[in-house]
Amino acid sequence: MQKLFPIVPALLFSVMLLGSCSKCDTPTITQLKSEDRTWLPYEQGSSVRFVNESGETVLYTCTSATTAYVPAEGYSTADKCIDKQNTEASCVIQDTKHQYPPLGMFILRSPADFIVQVAAENSGSWKLDEQNPTYAILEVNGTAYNEVFEIKPDSTKPDGLKRLLYNKEQGFISAAFYDGRLLQLE
Repeated sequence: MQKLFPIVPALLFSVMLLGSCSKCDTPTITQLKSEDRTWLPYEQGSSVRFVNESGETVLYTCTSATTAYVPAEGYSTADKCIDKQNTEASCVIQDTKHQYPPLGMFILRSPADFIVQVAAENSGSWKLDEQNPTYAILEVNGTAYNEVFEIKPDSTKPDGLKRLLYNKEQGFISAAFYDGRLLQLE
């Protein structure tokens, strides 16, 4: 009986612990729609060429293209059970010579919303109103682009981003910096 006494509290504690844990149901996941992915025109390993302020070609490569499930509104990654998840996808392109900053695109699909963001390293990220492009048509570097979004960050850095142009089909069209650096899609 003395050997059984220490085991009983341990056994009761184990039963209470296991009994109080509820199994998580399979979460409801809001999937990306097929048209959502068109906002990310680059794929892992793909390349895009820009012309810089000196007329030289600058090669960017997609170094990261990911899709992940993230906790839905009202949940956090610290929660033990997350019943609802949203889907997020992103792509980062980088200058192969590391002379210009990486640029990124991010999309998030939730039941109530679709969010498109663009980003430039050390300059910030900006949400696009995908229904309202800044320009219906805009010519850049001799080519006319449809539905162009313009970002004009409020930067105080001398080498900060001055203007960023993006469209759904080609991705980044142009990036201009306060220090005179310029990238335009080739």
